[in-house]
Amino acid sequence: MSVKIRFTWAALFTLLPLIWLLVAAQDQPVVERAIATHWTLAGVPDGYDNQNGLLWAALIPLIACTLIAGALVIALDQSVGRWSAASGFGTLALVSAGAVLMRGAMLATALQPELGDRLGSPFLTLLWAIPWGAIAFWIASARRPIMPEPQEVLPESAD
Repeated sequence: MSVKIRFTWAALFTLLPLIWLLVAAQDQPVVERAIATHWTLAGVPDGYDNQNGLLWAALIPLIACTLIAGALVIALDQSVGRWSAASGFGTLALVSAGAVLMRGAMLATALQPELGDRLGSPFLTLLWAIPWGAIAFWIASARRPIMPEPQEVLPESAD
């Protein structure tokens, strides 16, 4: 499989969360109250936003990650370091998935009044961003490194 195809597949892992967010935003229940978006170290909320604010807070990094991944697919070729490309695509996929999962965790917490806006078990879903990024990392790194072609050494003439 060529490098451009591998990079395109890895970049899809930044595009899929964007599509996932847009589809999920259509079916999300409406939350009438303010949604906690920031917590102190004690787990007490100290920042709130509405449902549209959460959508844009997730949408902006998703669009940025997708554009960066697309630019990397265009700009990178076989000469780029194997681990450099893999870490770039893996990080972009991790941030994309994390943005979507963070929005979902905040909405799930807001829909469970028994949690009292405290950090709850819905935030454990953020851990799914790690394997998502790892898959993109693996796709981008699973390629053969460039082996320099041996050059013929001409014998020096004895003058």
